[in-house]
Amino acid sequence: MKKILVSILAAVAVASAAAQTQAAYFMEGTTFRSRFNPAFAPLRGYFNIPGISGIALNTDGGLSLDAVVKRNRHGEFTSILSPSVSAGQALAGLSRGMNSLNANSTVNILGFGMYARNRKSFWSVDVNAHVETAFDVPYEFFDFIKNGNSNSIRGMQVCLDTYVDVGFNYSMPLNDRLYVGARVKFLVGLARAQMQLDRMDVSLRDELWYATAAAHMDFYSNGSVVKVKDDGEFDSFEFGMGGPAGYGAAIDLGATYDVLENLQVSLAVNDLGFISWKKSAAYNFATTSQTITFGGVDVDVEGDGAGGVQTSTGDVDFSLEDMKFMQGESRGATRMVRATVNAGVEYEVWRHKVGLGLLYHARMGGYKSSHNLTASVNFHPVRWFTLTPSYTFNNNSAHAVGLALNLCPNWINLFLATDMLLSRHGRYFIPYKQSRMNFTFGVGVPIGRRSFRIDEYVKESEYIDYACREARRAQRRADRASRRAD
Repeated sequence: MKKILVSILAAVAVASAAAQTQAAYFMEGTTFRSRFNPAFAPLRGYFNIPGISGIALNTDGGLSLDAVVKRNRHGEFTSILSPSVSAGQALAGLSRGMNSLNANSTVNILGFGMYARNRKSFWSVDVNAHVETAFDVPYEFFDFIKNGNSNSIRGMQVCLDTYVDVGFNYSMPLNDRLYVGARVKFLVGLARAQMQLDRMDVSLRDELWYATAAAHMDFYSNGSVVKVKDDGEFDSFEFGMGGPAGYGAAIDLGATYDVLENLQVSLAVNDLGFISWKKSAAYNFATTSQTITFGGVDVDVEGDGAGGVQTSTGDVDFSLEDMKFMQGESRGATRMVRATVNAGVEYEVWRHKVGLGLLYHARMGGYKSSHNLTASVNFHPVRWFTLTPSYTFNNNSAHAVGLALNLCPNWINLFLATDMLLSRHGRYFIPYKQSRMNFTFGVGVPIGRRSFRIDEYVKESEYIDYACREARRAQRRADRASRRAD
């Protein structure tokens, strides 16, 4: 188990370098807004440039890089599981409960959208690729490894999901104050891998460790190579992606309401759905409840001075290879997609040139959900330019300062955002003091009609042109009706 955790922590260090920003929620010109709330729409139709149209990476949870990577006594950076890192130093940055980290990335493969003729209803089609990981390790595991304390360990897991969604979004006004929107998504599962330690009870007896453990591993993929020994024991796994390994569906629902002329509240619930992983693409392994003995620990028979009491000096040598995973009957599985909730309020001042926004964001998943509160000031002096500084509180603790920029003149739509500006950085600009980080980038091409949703952004000439075109259409309809009557 110790060896696999070192690999997992290294992956966490890489994943912690990037994430998706909530600052886009209040930026009226960007095409990213509808991902947070399907009732939103950009100021104009768009066509996203494949490959660079939208790259959003996100990490959240209770673990930051400096909590899992420490300087040892020689001044070198190493994992907290290394024997060269003291127990006190290793455990100082960990939660006493479940230590969790969720990381996800989304890449927009194709996207386009247009306004209807009334310039207020908006539809769009998007294809996105997703990679999601969940990492959950209880404090008791680290306490066992570093201090050698007997413990009962439950619920440790690492999980990876990759899938593609094809979505159709439509938003429209119900009256002058209320807009509603929905996005229906078809999901194609590419691969899923999960390892979970269901339970492990460890105790020290007669200078040896005894662990009673049960765990399981599940793989769903048509492109991976899973090697099994002759007796059915798991040997090795090489991750890959072939054809679809599962299918599913999801829906996003959202609404906005103008309480006052300059005050808008909004609410969205996204990714309410599931993926059913196919039995034909499944590889399932599990351990029976087995007792393992292992050493690798110094025992002080004098203990705390009472005499005859055995205590450990830590750094237990325990490997996942000590556990035998036997292949079982292949079985399908249905798993819920990790849902999110966004609730926002924004107040506009100075003739709709400055907006004060507050967003609550919750992401459900694994053993621990994440909760963020983002305050932002949105400067939009003209309709093609928005600049948003933001401050995010992560799980009730002050966490990150961010900055987002959106440019949308007649020929390009460019969005760039990060909340790593003031964080402490290590080599290669990797922040190590934050447990939630982001970097979002996208480039698209504005096309089609402009929005009539915000009066301050509509020129009088545009209203006149629209009224003239509608009058000509009405006249042509009347002429056709007259000819049919004759």
